[in-house]
Amino acid sequence: MDSLLGRIRPGLFADGCRKAADSYRLAVVAGLNPDEASARCDRERDANEERKRHPLLGVPAKFHDASLDTADQMRPAILEVMHYLEFEHAQGKCLILSGETQAGKTFAAVCALREVKHQRRMFCVYSAAVDDLAFQTRENAEARRAIFETTFVVLDDIGAECAYQTGSVQERFAERIIFEREQRVLPTIITTNLDPNGFSVRVGKRAAARISEGWGRFFVVERPRP
Repeated sequence: MDSLLGRIRPGLFADGCRKAADSYRLAVVAGLNPDEASARCDRERDANEERKRHPLLGVPAKFHDASLDTADQMRPAILEVMHYLEFEHAQGKCLILSGETQAGKTFAAVCALREVKHQRRMFCVYSAAVDDLAFQTRENAEARRAIFETTFVVLDDIGAECAYQTGSVQERFAERIIFEREQRVLPTIITTNLDPNGFSVRVGKRAAARISEGWGRFFVVERPRP
């Protein structure tokens, strides 16, 4: 039966579940009895409604297939986000995945976002946002608020942006994100190529202290070796 279902166009059930007759038509196509087809319709309709209520915003196209269901669950970054989801996400903690490029940090973070389906979720490439949103203008207010208030956020690649002077508007923006999310006790995953000392310099010592004093922790992801 699974092989039959796999050959059906994705979304076919969700596209045509409005009338009882659709269940019979789908049953013939999929080799299901009408009750099974109707139940499948209901599940897909409910899943679609859930996706509309809690969309996953901002994920780059190359990570659209990232999922714990398909990931290598022995990879260190994947194991770490699985631990985070089980023990820390519900407490509104912050996980910082640190390490060199190609270590799987962003992939693992997106897998975590996709696993949590009943919350508002957002993926934000920090280097792309900082210059545009650091300045407090009316046009930026809604986008800034989304980063501060969305229930579960991934801040990707802090450290890839240009280095800024201590006390700059851009540095204060990083502090503000961390302060706002820590105060609201909102689950957050940050990826970075910086070690803890470099991260502290980049986001400011006060913000780094907020993380280290109980809200979050670092995990260094080793790049897989051939």
